[in-house]
Amino acid sequence: MGYYRLPEGYEKTVEAFAAEHVRFLDGGLTSEDFKKLCPPLGIYEQKTAGTYMQRVRLAGGLITPDLLKSLLALAEEYAGGFLHITTRQNVQFHGVAEEDLAVLQQELAKLNLLTKTAGGNCVRNVLIDPLSGTSPDDVFDVAPWGLELSNRLPENPLFATLPRKFKIALSSSAADRALAKIADLGLIAKIKDSVHGFSVYTGGGLGVSSRIGHEIFEFLPAEDILIAATVFNKVFDEYGRDVPRNQSRLRFLIERLGAAEFKRLAEEKFAELKDDSSLKIIPAELPVVGDAPDADAEITPFVTRQRQKNRFTVKIPLFFGNISVETGEKIADFASKYPETEIRFTQTQNILLKNIPASALKEAKELGESISNLAKLNSFISDVKTCAGADFCRLSITRSSALHKGIIDAVKAEADLKEVEGINVGISGCPNGCGHTVISDIGFSGRLSKGKEAYKIYLGGSADELGKEAGELEAEKIPQFFVEFLREFKNSGFTDFRLFLGTDGIDKAKEIIRDSSQSSD
Repeated sequence: MGYYRLPEGYEKTVEAFAAEHVRFLDGGLTSEDFKKLCPPLGIYEQKTAGTYMQRVRLAGGLITPDLLKSLLALAEEYAGGFLHITTRQNVQFHGVAEEDLAVLQQELAKLNLLTKTAGGNCVRNVLIDPLSGTSPDDVFDVAPWGLELSNRLPENPLFATLPRKFKIALSSSAADRALAKIADLGLIAKIKDSVHGFSVYTGGGLGVSSRIGHEIFEFLPAEDILIAATVFNKVFDEYGRDVPRNQSRLRFLIERLGAAEFKRLAEEKFAELKDDSSLKIIPAELPVVGDAPDADAEITPFVTRQRQKNRFTVKIPLFFGNISVETGEKIADFASKYPETEIRFTQTQNILLKNIPASALKEAKELGESISNLAKLNSFISDVKTCAGADFCRLSITRSSALHKGIIDAVKAEADLKEVEGINVGISGCPNGCGHTVISDIGFSGRLSKGKEAYKIYLGGSADELGKEAGELEAEKIPQFFVEFLREFKNSGFTDFRLFLGTDGIDKAKEIIRDSSQSSD
């Protein structure tokens, strides 16, 4: 089945860009004017002259085996043979040559994949809890609702021309795995009087001024989530303009208006729209998988037991979210062999294979180990969220992927840390926080210090509480700090890292940072 559809008339958007692309290549359009056309179509210039990144929307990271193979073929042709999974569950093609931009847009449209609104001031890719539909703590499966919402949003011009970007996330339980509380529209599943719906949050976000969101609607029927998106965007559009760009986000608008006044405006506009049948959502139809026959099953940190009896979710770990053609084809072939398998890209830049029957679990785990050496290390290491970094991103200050690799190598070398798990780590190459720095247990935010790459270190972050700054170290000292801090946790007697932080863990981290800083003086 296909998950995605394009808005009516989208081919005209692709044709218009192709015409302007030809003008640019022929010298009839300046470089400056051409580059203004690119971000709304998910195209961003990269550090290497003449190369670009192309981002593609994939709601909730949902992808079929056939679609994955098609994207891999395009990656081989136009992007050096790999795809990059982002922390928003979509994919990017890196290193696309200037002359190939229009044809890549055309090829993606043939696959019913949308690039318009993959960048720029618009509604971005919709995040969906990667374990929704299979987690034992599910309130209900939010994926059908999130997918249909994502398909409906581009049909309304309002969502393509906003003061700034607008982000949406849906979580299937109070665990908030999609990080709804740091979204512009955050939806957490809830059932009230037998009606499926959501608690609705807004005003969250990451960056230099990160914020945790406010609950605006205690309960909203699920069929009304497009109305909620419309309401918030109308308020944003009406009150969020005519301010400096760095203040033009919904979280700053709420601070200017006050949460109570924003809530009043939202309720007022919702009352105007609540009976508009054209804005009601009917959830997408997704396959429903039942129980599987009993068989022996070995649970590891890379395997999650599903609520469906004798079915499991297996994590395929990736370094830096990169999928080579060979890796992707192995995954697609496995999913084709077991047709009930669902492939899902995650915010931690890995791949989940869901609905694996117990009888195929050993084969799925062996697949992961054949693809990545990370499958033999601590599971949390492959869940480190890492932004594109200075190797690719023009905004990044530091090489976040190099730090990620340094941490992997340091932990790998310490045999006594092999059993440490349950730690959430984020790495960002600049204060924008694409690596979820301040909502991670341990977060690293890139900066320059005396001309050298360095990182501010944040501890104790989550979707409910922003992390606190604990200090700063040069990039080359971070891996050693990391293993020393892990060893403190291991030797503390705690099994829950957040409980460790809540006692003397943060003080221990500050001691290690201080000692490491003094050793270089």
